[in-house]
Amino acid sequence: MNIDNYLSDFLLLSNIKREALSLSFNIEVIAKAGSKLSYIKVGDNNQLIVSVNAKAIDGKANKNIIKQVSDIFHIAKRQVILVKGEKAKFKLLLIQFFFDKVKTEKYYFNLISNKLKDVNAKKN
Repeated sequence: MNIDNYLSDFLLLSNIKREALSLSFNIEVIAKAGSKLSYIKVGDNNQLIVSVNAKAIDGKANKNIIKQVSDIFHIAKRQVILVKGEKAKFKLLLIQFFFDKVKTEKYYFNLISNKLKDVNAKKN
C-alpha cells in the first residue's frame, strides 16, 4: 500500500477532533505480543501493526505498545490512551497532540506523514 494513500485515507476516515490547543484521533492497532522483534508497520486494512517483545501478562505488552507509538510520534506516553482492547489483540488508541508556539497542527500533520512514510519504508 502506498503510504500517501494510507495517510489520506487515514485522515479522512479518522475521527479527528480539533480543539483550540490540541488535536486528537483514534487509531486501530493490531497487537503482536511476545514477538522476537519489536516494530510498527501499516497493515493491509489501514491499521497499525505493533509488535513488542513483552508478553501479554499484567499489561506489559500494552505498556510497550503505548511506548512504541509515543516514541514514533515524539509525544509523551500519557498522550497515548488505550481506549479499547486491554485484553485483546485488536486495540483502539487515542492519540493526543498539544499545540504550542512551535508545535502547531501543521507540525503534527507533517510529523505523522513523515513517520508513516518511515514505517512504510521499513515494511517494504
